[in-house]
Amino acid sequence: MGKIKDYSTPVLQINLGKRTSATTTLFRELTTNSLCLIQEPQVSKTNRMSNVPSSHRQVLPFSKERCRVACVVPRDLFKKSMILGSFSSADSIVIRVRFNEKITLLLASIYMEESQALPHDLLTRLSIFAEKEKLPLIIGTDSNAHHTAWGHPSCNARGRNLVQTLSANNLVICNQGNQPTFVGRRGKSNIDLTLTNSLGQNLLREWKVAPYKSLSDHEAISFKLTAGETKTFATRSLKKCDWDLYQSLVEAELSRRPFWFQPVCSPSDLDRRQEFVNDILERSFNQACPIVQGKFQSNTPWWSAELTKAKQHTKALKRKLRRKPSDSNWKLYKAANRT
Repeated sequence: MGKIKDYSTPVLQINLGKRTSATTTLFRELTTNSLCLIQEPQVSKTNRMSNVPSSHRQVLPFSKERCRVACVVPRDLFKKSMILGSFSSADSIVIRVRFNEKITLLLASIYMEESQALPHDLLTRLSIFAEKEKLPLIIGTDSNAHHTAWGHPSCNARGRNLVQTLSANNLVICNQGNQPTFVGRRGKSNIDLTLTNSLGQNLLREWKVAPYKSLSDHEAISFKLTAGETKTFATRSLKKCDWDLYQSLVEAELSRRPFWFQPVCSPSDLDRRQEFVNDILERSFNQACPIVQGKFQSNTPWWSAELTKAKQHTKALKRKLRRKPSDSNWKLYKAANRT
């Protein structure tokens, strides 16, 4: 059984508050393989950030207005990234990133201005697109909304509306605990959120607030995007088997040696006939339905190949129970489902 090495990259999410000092500090401490999802960066009139390290590239939306979002990606990933213009504006940027030949996902940085309405349409369209394309979606956002669902001590109308939108679009809140993400003159609050869909949820690890790491009013949020270990195994796909080829191969082999179908005179003759037929069937099947490498994909740390087999076994018993309802089949399915 082969293995493919785990893939992991650290991600920083932060609202820089349009502060030059916060921006400079972030870029000074940025590691070579880190990604950044930024809200309210310090940008020039031409929508460019200064002091971006040479190991990274800045990605900002194409907008006539001053951009309030940005992404910073390593140079190697920048070559495999693409801005999705239909989801990007001065307050949102979405990029499609191909980490390797097995992992492609959507990264978004969204700023939800407190004085403006929540971007319900953007979140809906983005989640639908990710689901249609079967892509993990990771969103870093300053929501300017309060709700106990992400650790704030109270709820407001804006927070309740946002929770309804997230629930309607099957978006998951990744925030853990109740450590404030904003500490300023107006007090403390939890308004910076990391959101994902069901596919992205299994990739996101070690989410935490990193206090005192930023010179902004907002604390930095860090997490890792990790692709779980992939194990390969030998298997066949009966759905892809060329049954016409199988039949023709069997018929051709049998027509070449018809003498094997003479009368059977002893048990040894019967054994030889059986080995002859089995050999023809096996060789023909190997050509018509070749062995391929299957994969056990474990995106959750506790999932294993054994659990995948157990799940497949339980589904097989469920199908058997539907075809042939009986007490014995029900007991087998119930016992397997418990494990």
